[in-house]
Amino acid sequence: MTLVWVFFCFVLFFLIYLTDCPASEISIARDETLNLTSYGYPYRYQNNMLCNWTVECQDGGRILVEFLDFQTERDFDYLYIGTEQDSRVLTYNGYGVPELDVVSPPDGSPLYFLFYTDGSVTDPGWHIRLTNVGDQGKKIFQG
Repeated sequence: MTLVWVFFCFVLFFLIYLTDCPASEISIARDETLNLTSYGYPYRYQNNMLCNWTVECQDGGRILVEFLDFQTERDFDYLYIGTEQDSRVLTYNGYGVPELDVVSPPDGSPLYFLFYTDGSVTDPGWHIRLTNVGDQGKKIFQG
């Protein structure tokens, strides 16, 4: 009974308190560069946001993700980047530009971005440059 109640409260929280951003699908042509930012950037993002983007290359190439700015509430507001094929997800939060650039897998599968914010502190957010690098670049999630 307790587990059902906890699950119900969790679902209710998401339905009532999270601001759902419109899901975005982004397609990048070969050698094209686009900018992706958190909603509101460079001003503060809102509390209780859940935003997602799907980014793919038009020609099945690879996506280079370069961080230009990153400022989120440490340990509470997160940007997740992942793929369908890989169960690992890159997680970013806090202050400072991550040093590792990300490149999508060679099979042309899209990258998924999810930005989650809690209900307290807000910050400017993040700014990312996305480039279709064709078949160039190293593998995402090097281990």
